[in-house]
Amino acid sequence: EAATIALDCERSSIWFYNEAKTSIIAKNLFEKNKDRHTSGAVLEAKDFPRYFNYLNEERILAAGNASIDGNTSEFTDVYLRPLGIVSMLDSPIRLEGKMVGVLCNETVGNRKDWTIEEQSFASSLTDLVSRAVDSYERNLARQELKKANEELESRVEIRTRELQEKMSEVMKLKLQQDGDYYLTTLILNPLCLDLNNSDKIKTEFYVEQKKQFEFRNKINQLGGDIIICGNIKFWDGNDKYLFFANADAMGKSMQGAGGAIVFGSLLNSIVAQAARKNRILQISPEEWLTNVYNELHSAFKSFVGLMLISTIVGVINERTGEMIYFNAEHPHPILYRDGMAEYIEPTYSLMKLGTEMEKNFEIQKFTLQSGDILLIGSDGKDDIVLIDENAKRTMNSEGSLFLNLVKKSNAELPLIISGLKQLGELTDDLSILKIQFQPISLLGF
Repeated sequence: EAATIALDCERSSIWFYNEAKTSIIAKNLFEKNKDRHTSGAVLEAKDFPRYFNYLNEERILAAGNASIDGNTSEFTDVYLRPLGIVSMLDSPIRLEGKMVGVLCNETVGNRKDWTIEEQSFASSLTDLVSRAVDSYERNLARQELKKANEELESRVEIRTRELQEKMSEVMKLKLQQDGDYYLTTLILNPLCLDLNNSDKIKTEFYVEQKKQFEFRNKINQLGGDIIICGNIKFWDGNDKYLFFANADAMGKSMQGAGGAIVFGSLLNSIVAQAARKNRILQISPEEWLTNVYNELHSAFKSFVGLMLISTIVGVINERTGEMIYFNAEHPHPILYRDGMAEYIEPTYSLMKLGTEMEKNFEIQKFTLQSGDILLIGSDGKDDIVLIDENAKRTMNSEGSLFLNLVKKSNAELPLIISGLKQLGELTDDLSILKIQFQPISLLGF
C-alpha cells in the first residue's frame, strides 16, 4: 500500500516462484483505487524468457511503455492489455544470490517514466522483502532457538507497529521529491541510541550524515553512520559492562541508510534481549561478542555483496577498564591519555561485515586507565577537503590531522566537531563516539 502512494502507481504486488520455478504466483497484489488485496494469480515463466533473463542479471527494470519495451513486451497480450497496464517498475527478490521472486509496481491507463529516486526506493523495498524472507527461513532452520526468536519477533512486531504509525503520518502528506528520504529517516533515526546509564563510564556521541535534504520546509539528513550504546552484565552480575558500537554502511544516502537500518534493527534487538531487567548473561564477554559478530555477519552476507558495513563493536568492564572488541575494517580507535592522542593499533582486523571472502574471527583487548578517553569514529573524520588561504582545495591524506585536533581540543567533542568544520569541507557521513573511563576514585566517592 505504501509503495502505490510513494511511487504514484495503481498496483503493487509481490510474486514468488513455485518450487519447480516454472511459474510465479502472486502472494499479495494491492490495487489502490479498488482498495483491495488479492493473491493467487499465476504467470508461466516459459512465456516470458526475456523478462526473467533480464531480472536474473539486473537489480531494477524500469519500463515507461511496457508494451514496447524489449524486456516486458512479452506481457502485452496476456497481461498488460487485459488489465490496462502501461508502465512497470520491477525489482528481483534474491536470496543467497538467486532470484526467488519479484516486487512489481504498475500504472494503469497512464504512462510513467520512472525517476532514479523511484527506482532506488523500489530497490530498497525489495531489499527489505529479501531480508524478511531470509529471516523467516533462518528461524525455521533453528528450532532450538524458538523461545529467543519469539521474544525477538515480539519486539519486531512492536517496532513494526511504531514504524507503521509514523509511515501512515508521512503518507498523509503530499508526496514530494524527498518523501522517500524522509520516510527512511523515520526508520533510521530511532535506531541510533545512547542508553548508557553508568556513573563510571561516560559516553557522548555525534552523528552527521552527508546527505542533506528538505522536506516540508525542514532540513533533514540521511546516511549510513550509526552509533549504539547500552549496559549489560555477564556471569555472576558483579561487574557491569558498557556496550558500544560505531558502524559505517557502504554506499551513499539511501543505500547507506539501508545498511544502517539492517545493522541497527538487528543489533538493538540483540542488545535489548541481553539487557532485559535483571538479566545476567551466563556466558563470557568474549563468547557473547563472538555470537554478535556471527549474527551480524550472517545477516549482511545474505545480501550477497550488495550491502557491506564496517564497524567496531565491544564491551568495557566499568570496574577494571578492560575493553574487549572486534574491528571489522573500521578506522582504529583513538586513545587520549595525559594530554596525548594516539591510535590503538589492532593485532588483527576483520573484513567488512557481509564480505564473502572471510577471515578467522579474533577478539581484540585493551585496558583503559583512570581518566582515559576513547574516541571511535567513521572515516568521515578523515575525509576532509582542506581549503588553504588561497582557496586551494586538497583532499586530506594525513592520519595525524585528527590526532592533532583531538590533542588541541583536549578531547572535547564539540570542539573536535567545530575544529573539523573549520579545517575544510566534510565529504562523507561523520560519526564519533566518545567514551570516558571514570572509576569511583576519580569521581571523588
